[in-house]
Amino acid sequence: MSKKVENGETRFRILVAGENNPLFLNSTSFFTADAHDVFFARDGCQAYSLAKQILPAIVILEQTMPVLDGEECCRLIKGEPRLQGTSVVLIAEDADSRLKQARNTKADIVLCKPLNRQNFHNLVKTLLENKNGAATATSVQGMFVELPNLNRT
Repeated sequence: MSKKVENGETRFRILVAGENNPLFLNSTSFFTADAHDVFFARDGCQAYSLAKQILPAIVILEQTMPVLDGEECCRLIKGEPRLQGTSVVLIAEDADSRLKQARNTKADIVLCKPLNRQNFHNLVKTLLENKNGAATATSVQGMFVELPNLNRT
């Protein structure tokens, strides 16, 4: 898992993979504002290849992507020994059947579109704090209980 310290600040690598959805991609502007290194992939195959190279702290995947969908990409990432410390957030479509499919992956967190940008940012920030040792596992587990509310604006 990649993290580096610059001027006393911890920077993490975050990989975002998905279609060119402006709302989804604009949500990631929070991460660069927090001085993290953000990498982008257009599809699941590119995301998996890039993840093996950069060893990100978090991978954010859209469920529906060309070449290799987010569910299969998540399974590959979770099965890769070098990426075992990587958290995966899977962004599911709003259809109930797609959400049920997404829950069957090994994703750490599954969210449903549309996303509330601030809540999405807070969730990722909590995951990063957990990786930095500033939060406990129970604080991240608590986010699972609140997931249905994360999508509300």
